[in-house]
Amino acid sequence: MNKKGWLSSLSSGEFVGLVADNPDQKIAQKMFFSEIVNDHAAIRKEESNYLEIPQFRLVGQSDVFSNFLQIKSDVSMIIQNELERMMDTPGLGDLLIRKL
Repeated sequence: MNKKGWLSSLSSGEFVGLVADNPDQKIAQKMFFSEIVNDHAAIRKEESNYLEIPQFRLVGQSDVFSNFLQIKSDVSMIIQNELERMMDTPGLGDLLIRKL
């Protein structure tokens, strides 16, 4: 197999890795190849006992957008408050980069 594309040839559940060592702590086996083996019958049994998550309220596009705007406003306020605090605190004001 060519070197390019060997990761794409892995099947589901297979994984490979490479670890680095330290000069004073050599690792003999740096590369590994393994496969996750699932007990699909046990997984199906467990999933059959799952309960639906109850719906508490409907969330619409306007709710998401409103929440986004509120978070954006809160972040702007926090930044402004911190900038003012830094400018008013000796030793911190010099850390700010001011546009000329």
